[in-house]
Amino acid sequence: MAILDATPHARGIWLRNHARDRHALCDMLITYRMSLLLCGWIDAASARRLLTSGVSVAVGPCDRPLFDILPHVPRRPATDRFATFQVLRV
Repeated sequence: MAILDATPHARGIWLRNHARDRHALCDMLITYRMSLLLCGWIDAASARRLLTSGVSVAVGPCDRPLFDILPHVPRRPATDRFATFQVLRV
C-alpha cells in the first residue's frame, strides 16, 4: 500500500508491482510523487532511495488495517522537504 497524500483526509492507493522488483516499486513510488509509504517491511537500500527522493517511510504492523495505523503516523509540514523514517508501535 502506498499513501498518495498523508493529510488527515489521506487517500490510499494500491500499486501492483508487476515486475516483482524493489527497484521497479521504488520507481513507481517516486514517479507518483508519494509523500508517504506505509508498509510492514522495507529493505535498507529501498528505504534510503525513497528517503533521498523525499518519500517518508513508516513501518507498521502487518495485522492492522491501513487506516487504523495512519492516525499514528506523525505528519510532516507541507513546507518540510526532509523525508522521515518511522517505526510505528501501535
